[in-house]
Amino acid sequence: MSDQALEYLRDKSEQSRDVIGAELAKSRVTEQEILQQVQMLKEYRKEYREKMQQTMLRGTPLQSMQDYRTFLASLDLSIESANNYLANQRQCIALCLQKLQTHQRELNSFGALVERRKTSRVAALARQERKEQDVLASQVHRRNLSSSTYSTAD
Repeated sequence: MSDQALEYLRDKSEQSRDVIGAELAKSRVTEQEILQQVQMLKEYRKEYREKMQQTMLRGTPLQSMQDYRTFLASLDLSIESANNYLANQRQCIALCLQKLQTHQRELNSFGALVERRKTSRVAALARQERKEQDVLASQVHRRNLSSSTYSTAD
């Protein structure tokens, strides 16, 4: 695989990780909003139930009591629905975390490959330089031997 292709794959993996990270952040914000909504509905239900009990103590017409019960039942359905939505949102967060970890591992692998190639290239260049230096040293040594052979022959 060429260096360009490897860099391209690493960049794409990084982009995917960033997109999933943004999705995760958005999902967590949504989770908090839903959680606040559930708490608000529960608090509202508690307050409304207390009002119903106070009204019962004072004596109230049967129709009013049925209206209270109907409204409390609709609040219970809303709380249940919000809790289901919260559970779904938490599943979405878990999935995003899993995807994020997978892309991070992929990105780390590409990074390791890029680093290995760079290290390999540097080592190859060092070997090439040593080889060239050895050749030059050998040539200089041969010249010195040749020149000393001629100077002793004089």
